[in-house]
Amino acid sequence: VTKDYENSQKFINYFTSERIENVNITLEKRVTHNSLEYNTAPYQRDVYVITPLKSGSFSLGEAFFSIEGKVISYFSPVSKKVYPKRVRVLPLPKPIPKGFSGEVGKYQIFAELEKQRVAKGEGLGLTLTISGEGTGSLFQNPMKDYCLSSQPCPYTVSFLGEQKSSEFAQLSSGEYGSKSKSIFTYQLFPEKKGRIPAKAVKVIYFNPISKSYQTCQTMIPAFHVSAAMAVEEKVYQGSGKNIGYWVYALQILLVISGVVASFYYRSYLAKLLFWCLKQFDVRFYAKRPASILKVDEMIGRKKGLLLKNYLLEKGLNKAKVVELLMLKRRYENLTLLKIFQKSDNLQKDYLLKLTEELLKEEKI
Repeated sequence: VTKDYENSQKFINYFTSERIENVNITLEKRVTHNSLEYNTAPYQRDVYVITPLKSGSFSLGEAFFSIEGKVISYFSPVSKKVYPKRVRVLPLPKPIPKGFSGEVGKYQIFAELEKQRVAKGEGLGLTLTISGEGTGSLFQNPMKDYCLSSQPCPYTVSFLGEQKSSEFAQLSSGEYGSKSKSIFTYQLFPEKKGRIPAKAVKVIYFNPISKSYQTCQTMIPAFHVSAAMAVEEKVYQGSGKNIGYWVYALQILLVISGVVASFYYRSYLAKLLFWCLKQFDVRFYAKRPASILKVDEMIGRKKGLLLKNYLLEKGLNKAKVVELLMLKRRYENLTLLKIFQKSDNLQKDYLLKLTEELLKEEKI
């Protein structure tokens, strides 16, 4: 079969098309043509979904086919013309509401948080899913202008990426069309401690059944931000408080007590030492951890967008890259080693875990 689509390409710039597979569209078993009745059988069939980009009246589908019979039912080559169909595309009604996504169909949106409790400054995963009847191809980052309103935003939003999928299926109206799902992922970085209340996020689309603009919205669930990181920030901002001397004095005292108490009291002293270390949350870290030194060497003097692009080009996990950038920005691009040396135990554990996870990817 050869096809001449020259005439049907006249309005191609006004439509998008997608060839779809595994679609079962039934044909009438017998048809009447020129007063004669024939059995029907598909010779070759391609199914496309087209989406108009411009309003107006269009003639689509005109083509010429050159057909030749197969071995078991051979006939001489003949040329068949496919007559076009006239399509009228209606314009969207005005006024078009602010924030309109451009999508036409019927949709719903859901929000899901990675967890309900997080430390201040720690990244919190958020997933937004828009699903429904329609192509979904025009949906873009729903939180692009989320924190630009007059109301204060309780967190910084970092967009990680999107995934889109669609299928050709029967719609609720009984007709056939596209059903789609768009998934958007983010990292939220809380700016304050305490309970962060639920906040709405919405998308606007046009419903062709009701012939009206509609809004679907969901609530980003409330979550709690612990005060652990707040204590840490006071130390980094030059509060001058340093409990290290007390820890060293306690260690020296315990060593002297152990020597004086002699061998017979070693079990009691060990228990006392363990209790004291637990009460004061004393842990022992390497002064220059290998994982932090290696990541610092990789980063060098790069910062900001240059650093972000450099790390992403290496194929590193985008969420981890965003966490690293937020950490560097919070401490005015100090090296990770300097941040580590100024940190309390909670932050040290976080830094070690982050750098070790980056190195495990074996791409740096």
